[in-house]
Amino acid sequence: MATRAPTARPARARAAPICPDTAAVLAEVPALRRFLRRAGVGPGDLDDVLQEILLGAWLAIRAGRYRPGPGGGRARLMAWLATIAFRKRKGVLYRAHRRREILTPDPCRIAADPGADPRPRIAARAALRALDRLPETLRALVAPMAAGATVSEAARELGIPVRTAFARLQRVRRRLAGRIAGR
Repeated sequence: MATRAPTARPARARAAPICPDTAAVLAEVPALRRFLRRAGVGPGDLDDVLQEILLGAWLAIRAGRYRPGPGGGRARLMAWLATIAFRKRKGVLYRAHRRREILTPDPCRIAADPGADPRPRIAARAALRALDRLPETLRALVAPMAAGATVSEAARELGIPVRTAFARLQRVRRRLAGRIAGR
């Protein structure tokens, strides 16, 4: 019985992973800037977001998470970078919302009268901050009334007696007056 000699399999040629170099990623910076401006990122945040995008892309490339697929190239790289930019932009807009910022390059353009006295707006912001700090039970009473409901309608909606609603409203008024006055 003849023994058959094991045959060696020919080594498959593995495709080298396509990794863009730093110059290729940096070449897309002007396009990323345009994308971010059109996406609503303000001039004050633009450089920070761009830095986060480039850092995220560089870390992903080093970790081997950039997989452009067949026929990779500049278009695939830009699509991948745009995906990173979109996610980073969402984070910036979320943080701006949390800070109650208005994202516009020219805030005076959206103001009704830029030369108007800012003190009423400052007082209104202080009142809103004071409302935010109220306990949930008191805020739940104020919300329907801010929409135009009466105290008895708000009490009925919350399922509490009308006298309790009036007592809570009195408490809200005292707290707000104290916080707005700075006490």
